[in-house]
Amino acid sequence: GDVIRFLMVFVITTMAFAFSMTCLFQKSQDPDEIADMDVPGTSVIGLIYIAVGEVNTFDIIANSRNMYLTFGVHVVYCILQTILMLNLLIAMMAKTFNLSMDDTHRTWIFPF
Repeated sequence: GDVIRFLMVFVITTMAFAFSMTCLFQKSQDPDEIADMDVPGTSVIGLIYIAVGEVNTFDIIANSRNMYLTFGVHVVYCILQTILMLNLLIAMMAKTFNLSMDDTHRTWIFPF
């Protein structure tokens, strides 16, 4: 249950940021240097790589239509995915752990 909810939030935020990155890379200065980030599917895959630790994206950002706005969106996405999503996952798991710990007496004393 917790992992499904976490993945739903992860997918929704990744899709939202992928759409914004796709819009920022439309009509870029050098279309050959943006690694197809103006295509929605490639933006989603690129953001998933960023979420798992890819850090070599500054050359791509430099060739976007508005480098500073793209860099800002990139930084916000990195902060959101690494810090807030990890905290969300920990909070949901702690809630599940507390609910299961409240039920331990019945589980261990009366197994049948």
